[in-house]
Amino acid sequence: MIRVYVPAEQWSSETVLTGEEAHHLARVLRVREGETVLCLDGRGRQANGKISRLSGREVVLSLESPTTAPPEKPAITLASAIPGQGKIEEIINQAVQLGVAGFIPLLTQRTEFKLSGDRLQAKQRRFLQVAVEAMKQSGSLFLPEIAPVTSWRECLDDFSRYDRVLIASLQGPYPPLKPILSSPKLRHILILIGPEGDFTLEEVDQAVTAGALRFSLGPHVLRCETAAISAVSVVSHLAREVSPAL
Repeated sequence: MIRVYVPAEQWSSETVLTGEEAHHLARVLRVREGETVLCLDGRGRQANGKISRLSGREVVLSLESPTTAPPEKPAITLASAIPGQGKIEEIINQAVQLGVAGFIPLLTQRTEFKLSGDRLQAKQRRFLQVAVEAMKQSGSLFLPEIAPVTSWRECLDDFSRYDRVLIASLQGPYPPLKPILSSPKLRHILILIGPEGDFTLEEVDQAVTAGALRFSLGPHVLRCETAAISAVSVVSHLAREVSPAL
């Protein structure tokens, strides 16, 4: 079934879609009145939506039999340094498919990112759209929170929001990862991924001082986008394996 994102604030028994979602339904997928699509609000709620009316710029949906699912636990937020050549969108896409609860585009000492003003706002909107498309494609019921582009200092200051902070680093020592993720009280994990060339030694020391634990992704040096997705896969699997009831 075709999946459609309907933000929670627009959710009602009769919902009017405009903008990108309406255009995609009417002009790209060429749906017709009477067809049914699956509507998602990005917060765990879904409902069948019967198309009751189509116009040039609007699609009107009648929502039926909504259900709500609980979020997966522990929640994982990925903070990744912004790589070059537009690869940040690839990271967002795949991270959403893997079920992250949040994504933070991160500025580090070795990050080259110079957008500001209107161009930065446009990029932020693009990040959100990539996340929406990945949510629909993967069948996830949850749209992760896409944070604004965040400085390293701002990220450090937010460590207290998380039960566990893990920093992927080429420099050890590395405590065993599985016991770290075995606490039944673990609800929210932050994963930090550095840029090409890794975090600086100063950044690693700052993160560890603030409470982060180092972990390794193996003996090979990975590109930023490979490291990000590998880290989410490994941490997600281990956390949910050792705490299957969460």
